Amino acid sequence: MERSRSGDGGHLWMFFSEEIEAAQARKMGTALLSEAAQKTHIRFRSYDRMFPNQDLLPSGGFGNLIALPLQRLSRDAGNSVFVDEQFNSYADQWAFLDSVQRITAQQVNAIATLASANTGPLGNLAKFDSPIPHAVGQKKETDKQAPTTGNGSLRTGSRTPAL
Repeated sequence: MERSRSGDGGHLWMFFSEEIEAAQARKMGTALLSEAAQKTHIRFRSYDRMFPNQDLLPSGGFGNLIALPLQRLSRDAGNSVFVDEQFNSYADQWAFLDSVQRITAQQVNAIATLASANTGPLGNLAKFDSPIPHAVGQKKETDKQAPTTGNGSLRTGSRTPAL
């Protein structure tokens, strides 16, 4: 877990032991989010986005632009750093990163299978009535697209209405 640059949020980073297809990593992420929602009853109103945010790289595209952790000014303020379960930063960020266990392709595939076992592209997340964020393949209401009703598909850009 990384404390955000502002210090008001966090980012969960996952590191892989080998190259993983974006679609498979996204399936794994969806399965993990779904499982977390089911176990904790999180409504994901503060959930922002998942990277990679598309299954395939568009022709001529560069991929996903992300803000990397450990940015100097934010780090000097105690933010943009990796933190423990109590949100205390690790004294040696590089030693911590070196100790992180990487996720294998076999583990990714096993977790992604959970997403396939649930109904629809959102799995158990579709059971929750919170909006599904734009960067998981959908637009925000501020993007001037009226939301549709019902539990939507990541592929079509529809979304579940906010309460």
